[in-house]
Formats: sequence, C-alpha cells, structure tokens
Amino acid sequence: SRFILDVTNQPQMIGSMVAVYNQLGMQVLTVRVSGLHTEINLAALKEGIYFLRTIEHQETVKLIKRL
Repeated sequence: SRFILDVTNQPQMIGSMVAVYNQLGMQVLTVRVSGLHTEINLAALKEGIYFLRTIEHQETVKLIKRL
C-alpha cells in the first residue's frame, strides 16, 4: 500500500517499541518491532508531519505524510 512504511531494524531493536507522534506531541500509533523488517501502516493518519520514535533507544525520525 502507499501508506506502509517499511523500516529496516538493527538486531538489538527486535522486541522494542516504536511510537508515532503528531506535531502536538500526542502518540497516535505504537508498533512492536518483531523482526529485521517492520511494516508500519500509516493509512489511518491524516496528511501532516509525524515523528517516529524508538522508545528504548531514544532515536527520533521525522515523517511527512502526503496524500
């Protein structure tokens, strides 16, 4: 699908949680990393800017969703 984000993970991230936040800092999605590749379905999110954050590793990536 057009709104599936395919994330390649480091082995140490397996089992950790990834959260997606909107621009207001509200958590809108959470996914558990289950393998070296994780698909995150963004279809339910409105167009806008989001932040993908690995909870255990404190890394943040900016995402821009356009329709």
